[in-house]
Amino acid sequence: EEDEEEEEEGERGRGREDDGEMEADGREMEVREDEERRREEEEEELNEVVDGVDGEHSEEEQEERRGEGGMDSDEEEREMKDRREERRRAAEDREVDVDEGSERGNEEDEMAEGVQGGNGRGIERDESGNEEEEGEREDMEVDESDDDEEVEKNLIECHICSLLFRTASGWYGHLKEIHHTTPRAKGFFLRCDCGHEGESKQHSQVCEISNFTVLRRPKLVPRCTATADCEARPATARAFTAHLKLAHKGQTLNGMQLEIICGCGATINSHNAHSKKHPQCFDKDYEVRPKKK
Repeated sequence: EEDEEEEEEGERGRGREDDGEMEADGREMEVREDEERRREEEEEELNEVVDGVDGEHSEEEQEERRGEGGMDSDEEEREMKDRREERRRAAEDREVDVDEGSERGNEEDEMAEGVQGGNGRGIERDESGNEEEEGEREDMEVDESDDDEEVEKNLIECHICSLLFRTASGWYGHLKEIHHTTPRAKGFFLRCDCGHEGESKQHSQVCEISNFTVLRRPKLVPRCTATADCEARPATARAFTAHLKLAHKGQTLNGMQLEIICGCGATINSHNAHSKKHPQCFDKDYEVRPKKK
């Protein structure tokens, strides 16, 4: 009986050893499976990184990385070829899009230049859809530039609103009717190519050249003449009348036989007249002259 018990205990011990070995083998299998899964995940991550970098690494470096990760089969070579082909097609598509965009931009620029073309002085040009040869276009451009020079010589510019006029009388009438002023009040004068200078339009009727340029005389602020030692130069007509009233008590425009011609064309004879009838004018150009009898 004792021998039988010892044999049973030995069998149980061997069974436990076999169970331990099986458990150890199972754990080793699990560890191997975990390592394989981890290696596969690392390989997938590496492939994603390599695919995301476009042209940054050479093909040899990518193959070495895949070789280190255990990926060097025929399927991966085919995948590499497919990826390279996709990247090449994408690059070609991008180049085609850029070329098309540049061509459209050039066409738009040419259309804009055609719309903005011309001499820029209100002289309209006929537009047609017919194509012309480059030589004819160059001849037309030369002719148009010559016409512009001829027209520009006879144009007189309004320095207030920048309108252009062909005659001195048109320019003079524009200042009077639109801006309610005169060339003299604004300090403008006309210089003809013959050498004549003046504010009047009469010279254009007697001169054969009649090509004028508008110039502006230097602004001279009138000096107070109430006393010999007064050096005041008021900036505006209103300031001039106020200066006489405050600094020179008893002195008036009427008493000094003076009158002020404002830049807007109004005539001022007294401080009260300026403050009551002319309060909205802020023109700083004015002239003091003896009163007409």
